[in-house]
Amino acid sequence: MRKMELRRYVPLLLLTLFVWVTITVVFVVIESIIVPWRPPQETYWSIVNYLTTPYRLDQGQEEFWSMLRNILQIILSGLLVLAWLYTWYKLSKKLFWVELGKEKLAT
Repeated sequence: MRKMELRRYVPLLLLTLFVWVTITVVFVVIESIIVPWRPPQETYWSIVNYLTTPYRLDQGQEEFWSMLRNILQIILSGLLVLAWLYTWYKLSKKLFWVELGKEKLAT
C-alpha cells in the first residue's frame, strides 16, 4: 500500500524538477546571452565617442542604441519567460488530465 501512495506523487515530483531545471536554464540564457548582447551600431558609436572624446561626434546616437538595446533585452527576456510559463501550464494541464483519467479508471 505504501509503494502505491508514493507512485502517485512521482509525476508531480518530475514536473517540479522540470520546472526548477528549466527556469534555471532560462535565467542562465538571459544572463549569458541576452544581457551582454550589443547591437553593432551601439558598439560603433561607443568607439567613435571614445576616439573623439572632447568633441562627442555621436550626437546622441549612443544613447539611442543603448535605449533600443534595453527595450530589446526586456522583450526577449519576457518572451523567453512567457514561453517557459506556457510550457509549464501545458505540462501541468496534461498531467492533471492523465491523473484524473487514471483515477476514473480505478473507481
